[in-house]
Amino acid sequence: MSLALPEGRLGRALAASITLAAALLLWFGLIAPVLDWFGERQESLAGQAMRLQRMQSLAASLPELRQRAATKPAQSGRAEAALGGASDAVAAANLQQMLDTLARQNNLRIASAETLAAETSGAWRAISVRVTLSAPWQPLIQLLRAVAAAPTAMAVDNLQLRGPSRGDPGEAVSVAFSVTAWRRSGSEAP
Repeated sequence: MSLALPEGRLGRALAASITLAAALLLWFGLIAPVLDWFGERQESLAGQAMRLQRMQSLAASLPELRQRAATKPAQSGRAEAALGGASDAVAAANLQQMLDTLARQNNLRIASAETLAAETSGAWRAISVRVTLSAPWQPLIQLLRAVAAAPTAMAVDNLQLRGPSRGDPGEAVSVAFSVTAWRRSGSEAP
């Protein structure tokens, strides 16, 4: 059985097509994946080298940080970052009292404060209070900043604003938001 291959122009076109197909198969099947793998490996090694350099610089700064921490005077009378209270109800009352004090310091009055259900996360209990009030923009921003800067760690969530009808910045804005603070599960009141 003899195979007759085309000759002439058709034969050359067929040979060129077969050669091109073989070259493309070789490129996409072997060479391109190997080049991609080398590129990914090079990026990975460069990332590891950057992380190593950063870790080495952090490790080099550790003795200085320890020395600075040892020479820093202890702050007495510092407030506890966790919310105090022997129970969730007492902790919620403490949180409401703190919020009321912060509001009064900014010449505001809380219209209502509702205690939300406490949530457990590991050794901590999240105590939340839903607050509503009406205030001009500037005192409202000052109150939110005071909550963020308070010695007891607190977070504002679910902030809802209803602005003035005429867009006057001095006019009161209706505000509702939740404030969450954390206490240790089973912690005693200070």
